[in-house]
Amino acid sequence: DNAVPLKEILEDNISNQNEDIDSLIELYNLFEEGKISEEEFEVKKAIIYNDDIYCTNCGEKLDLDSEFCSNCGKKVD
Repeated sequence: DNAVPLKEILEDNISNQNEDIDSLIELYNLFEEGKISEEEFEVKKAIIYNDDIYCTNCGEKLDLDSEFCSNCGKKVD
């Protein structure tokens, strides 16, 4: 049984959404304070909303269902 319990999936999702919201608030505050440009704000906002995942070892873009990086072989966290 390799199935991930629904509760665990939901908890992960909620945790990630909270992190995204915190990041967006922080980003918006930087923009409002004039510390970043509107262009930089839009680019960073797009990164926060991006569902792509990357290898934490080499930076290679990973498929959402990857268990190991296709570039360096590191196990996906």
